[in-house]
Amino acid sequence: MKLSHAEINKKYRITALYGGRMFQHRILALGLYVGEIIEIDRKAPFKGPLLIKIDSSTIAIGRNIAHRIDVEEI
Repeated sequence: MKLSHAEINKKYRITALYGGRMFQHRILALGLYVGEIIEIDRKAPFKGPLLIKIDSSTIAIGRNIAHRIDVEEI
């Protein structure tokens, strides 16, 4: 399942990251690794960004980036 289709307040594990070298570098800098447990805090309306909780941090990523991340529900 793509992260962009995930539901709010459920926990997910990242299973794959799809993109080029720059995409991989940016995602890893945000702390999103394969195997990382995340939770979607909010989804902005009108295809806006997603707020994602990673441990004690919250980050915002765009829907186009979220569509390149595969997750599985825990």
